[in-house]
Amino acid sequence: MLRESWKFFYSAGEVALGARKKQEYHQKRYEYWVKLFETVFKKIEDGGVKITKVPRMIPGKSSRHAETVAYSTNTLNNAAVDFQVHIDVGLQDLLSRYRAKCELHKSYVTFYRNYAIVLEKNSSAEVPLDSADVMYFGLCGDEETEEEELESLDSEQAEKEVSGLKEPAVES
Repeated sequence: MLRESWKFFYSAGEVALGARKKQEYHQKRYEYWVKLFETVFKKIEDGGVKITKVPRMIPGKSSRHAETVAYSTNTLNNAAVDFQVHIDVGLQDLLSRYRAKCELHKSYVTFYRNYAIVLEKNSSAEVPLDSADVMYFGLCGDEETEEEELESLDSEQAEKEVSGLKEPAVES
């Protein structure tokens, strides 16, 4: 007999409980990634930028003159200076990755909540599930799923990244 053709019968209520557990798991993961996102966001707000002065060409003046004027004064009124602002690319990468994690887990929260609502409304109905469905709704037991194991590894890496944030450099 092929595993794909096996059918397991659960009440919709049992499957709803599995969906609610998955929803709660993803809600916790969402909150975790939001916390890391906010930590990196705060780091950027608190100085995760680099500002450089760049000589600007002035009509009728040589490039050497522009460089000399640009680096000899700090005034904002200096026409020979432009400023470039750069976000630390490492922080920008973390912010993007953590935001993606937030969005992913938030979508799963909604997804599993919707499953649970439908199943709870028909809790006494019998639902035929294949082996993949049984695992999908976590009905095998309390052991950690492959998805949770990978998420745990992502979390460990993220903790190292956030704890290793350095004070950003500001150049003048």
